[in-house]
Amino acid sequence: MALRFDLVSGPSEAVEAASYEAIFARRGLRCCKFSAARDCAEHTASSKASLPGSQQEPSSVVHRTNVASGENAGIKINLMIDSISNVSVDVIVNSSNEELQLDSGAVSKSILNAACLEIQDECNQKYPRGISTSEIAITKGYCLKCKNVFHLALPEWDENSSDSILANLTQIMTICLEEAERMGAKSLAFPILGAEMKYPIEKLPRTMYEAVKNYSDQKSSQIKDVYFVVLPEEDTEIVKKFREYLLKTEKFHSKDTASSKASLPGSQQEPSSVVHRTNVASGENAGIKINLMIDSISNVSVDVIVNSSNEELQLDSGAVSKSILNAACLEIQDECNQKYPRGISTSEIAITKGYCLKCKNVFHLALRSWDKNSSDSILANLTQIMTICLEEAERMGAKSLAFPILGAEMKYPIEKLPRTMYEAVKNYSDQKSSQIKDVCFVVLPEEDTEIVKKFREYLLKTEKFHSKDTASPNPSLPGPQQKAAPMTPRTNVASGENAGIEINLMTDSISNASVDVIINSTNKILQLNDGSISKFILNAAGPQIQDECSQKYPQGISTSEIAITKGYNLECKNVFHLALPPWDENSSDLILANLTQIITTCLENAERMGAKSLAFPIIGSGVLKYPIEKLPRTMYEAVKSYSNLNSSQIKVVNFVVFPPDKEIAKITKYGCHADDNSSDQFSYSFSHSYCHTDITKHRCEGTRQ
Repeated sequence: MALRFDLVSGPSEAVEAASYEAIFARRGLRCCKFSAARDCAEHTASSKASLPGSQQEPSSVVHRTNVASGENAGIKINLMIDSISNVSVDVIVNSSNEELQLDSGAVSKSILNAACLEIQDECNQKYPRGISTSEIAITKGYCLKCKNVFHLALPEWDENSSDSILANLTQIMTICLEEAERMGAKSLAFPILGAEMKYPIEKLPRTMYEAVKNYSDQKSSQIKDVYFVVLPEEDTEIVKKFREYLLKTEKFHSKDTASSKASLPGSQQEPSSVVHRTNVASGENAGIKINLMIDSISNVSVDVIVNSSNEELQLDSGAVSKSILNAACLEIQDECNQKYPRGISTSEIAITKGYCLKCKNVFHLALRSWDKNSSDSILANLTQIMTICLEEAERMGAKSLAFPILGAEMKYPIEKLPRTMYEAVKNYSDQKSSQIKDVCFVVLPEEDTEIVKKFREYLLKTEKFHSKDTASPNPSLPGPQQKAAPMTPRTNVASGENAGIEINLMTDSISNASVDVIINSTNKILQLNDGSISKFILNAAGPQIQDECSQKYPQGISTSEIAITKGYNLECKNVFHLALPPWDENSSDLILANLTQIITTCLENAERMGAKSLAFPIIGSGVLKYPIEKLPRTMYEAVKSYSNLNSSQIKVVNFVVFPPDKEIAKITKYGCHADDNSSDQFSYSFSHSYCHTDITKHRCEGTRQ
């Protein structure tokens, strides 16, 4: 069996690069170095940043080996230095004890602390008698970055029974692999089994490696990645022994590790549907941006989430509070009970940790009941409590907050809430130079659409805004050797020479576009061979692009997120992959708002990465059945709004129609300019060409009246 072995150098390994290169030379192998800025082209196919985590950048993946021959075959084994509780995989394996008391042992403790106490409760309920050393206990992953945890208990080391003990270790690893396979898992993380129980360090690398190799040899497995995870505080001798063993097994080449995820306001977030944004202070990049978002607030990734609760801080009451309790784990209720046993008044906030939420802290508040006779004082109290939240967030160093629509559950008049909440943030921003950059007003999807309407109407009257939306896969099949076709319509979305972003309508396969970023409309599980646009991009980019999606986003993406990969053989630096919801006439406004949001997310992330040009397919025009007549205006306005709100380094956005889609091209050509409500006058020119051997160009000029 020919094995492939990759050396993945993390931050701590740079010092040893020269010695590895010398080892390569002695073996007659070439050492190809990779950096984030530039990859070695001839090794692109086999050298991929690895870590199957949706948002993870490993502390140090120091080795990788493939245990089956053939390109992309077998299971890749990765040696990682990190806490196993940080690893993002389908299954984390926990080395515990027969009683399944998870607070014993460094590995088990770290898993218990990261997963929340429910994982111990599940062990107690499902396995009241514990497990034997030949069994595993299976629980959910809770707050860990995995779907499941497999708990096992190893026998104590006995030199006189060393062979049977190591055979048991092999057997229990095989049970884990078989069970993971049965459950559809593609990646597992093992701690260094036995290291805490004084198993001889020199015996562990071979035993663990051979267990995976033998499993891989015996069957065609859907499992792609196995991680051997060494705690940073564990003896460096463990790392040394594993490294030495893996160096002896197969060829290797050096790699970089990195992963990227798009984010909107907050540290790592891509919101479900940000339908409006306005900046509450004048001046470029000044003030606090207010975003109107349609989502559960428990999904939002910000520094601080604000919870509208009750004076007793019983978090299981009210839709907003319930969603926060369910997502955060029960410890958030325990902290409320311990720190605020008497509850809070309507002029106070309670502060807890975020636990399993995507935030650092939760601010809990209790509003007064609505009384029409005291409306002014009640709304003044709402303003005051929002100001307290902003001040406390500022004091704690937060840069982003998410508020529910305060009072919506308590029958506060909907028509009064937009102005009250907006003015509270605006007044705070006007009075001081704030480090807070983003405030999200979050509407639950099931809440009355009248709320969204009222907020949208108010924000439209106040400041410039930009809508945001998600998009869907657009089927189109490009010819294998087509050259990029010239543009048809072109318009600049800001007046003035060299101002704004040029929008071009291009007739071609998007895989032929030569830009910094190509947008791919695919599906939530990132299977790029599904959908004609995605297939086309996969075929042109090469299989490495699918590998990177699978490794970096093993759990896929939501319809409000983008996955970012390299461009590989495409004429672009990066590909942004998105997944749109299917069309539903009853939710058309939300779906189109989501489309706007996802386009804006793409633009923001491209901007952050230094890109100057992007190519979008006509998003939603294919199997998702978005009405073609609605797409030109929606896509155009998304770019225009972004350009109006930002001084952008992005210069060109191409909307790319595959040549057979003549109706789409026709509607998009004229639809981009059919804005009867706008008083702006745009001059634009159109040129159209077809992909023949002799490219014929047609150019016409006109001014919209």
